[in-house]
Amino acid sequence: MAKGIYSSLFGDSAPVKKRKPLFDKLADGQPTPPPAPVPTAEKKDSLEINVAVKNPRFDNEAIKEVLKGGSLAAGAKGEQVVAVQQALLDLGFALPSGADGAFGNQTKLAISGFQTSQGLPRTGSIDAKTMRALDEVSPAPGLKAWEDPNISSKAYAEPQKINEKFARVIVDKSEHRLFLYDQAGKLEHIYPVATGKEGTETDSGIKVVNGKLDDPSDVGRRLWNSPKAFGTKLMDLNFFDPRTGKTTHSGEELHGTFDDNSIGTNASHGCVRMFNKDVEQIYTNMKKGDFVVIKD
Repeated sequence: MAKGIYSSLFGDSAPVKKRKPLFDKLADGQPTPPPAPVPTAEKKDSLEINVAVKNPRFDNEAIKEVLKGGSLAAGAKGEQVVAVQQALLDLGFALPSGADGAFGNQTKLAISGFQTSQGLPRTGSIDAKTMRALDEVSPAPGLKAWEDPNISSKAYAEPQKINEKFARVIVDKSEHRLFLYDQAGKLEHIYPVATGKEGTETDSGIKVVNGKLDDPSDVGRRLWNSPKAFGTKLMDLNFFDPRTGKTTHSGEELHGTFDDNSIGTNASHGCVRMFNKDVEQIYTNMKKGDFVVIKD
């Protein structure tokens, strides 16, 4: 048999490299050198939290505390609450009492609606994530969302076409906001609304303006024994089937209210309520045949 290369050159077995035992090395005065130190980043930099804000309306110390991990919740008061409330108003959320600097139930409901609009959990309080989202989508100071040319598209619902025609109105029930668009699909205004309460929820779907009442007091008197039941203006809404073009009775209207504190809540028998001053504005902008989309 042919032998391996080591057998051919050096004999029957490969040479074994002899190593000096570790303890012999130590005895010879050759200690193992210590490991080189591993450089580490300073902990201070890694723990710093960015509290810079995009929108000048939120440039105050209390807001920065929220961004560091704090929160604003029911019972809070001060300029930081005013800043949040004014931003919510400028985005079209309901705060019937205005930006009064007191964090109460109206503010809680408005924040919950905002959180829903941004895909955040509905907590009704302002944490760092909610504050960041509000900072990102709020209009510039002194402007409403529909007035700011640089407003984020996250601040409002996208326009929707029905049979090649833009819906003039989209109502988002979860946010209690109504979006008004022009005939080209450009956002014109955002209004706060009330929708149906439990058991008489506002029906979702595509609807069409079936008629308008300049003075709904007589209808209110006949149906609810109150001339003020429908506020100062009313628009009757029918269901619309985009496949057939047919309309059917819905039993729901878009109208005003004298109960301002109901705006921003689920309060009606299925109708969409607005402040009287708001329904009077939208009444002049809409006509019979305009589409209204109701979203969950």
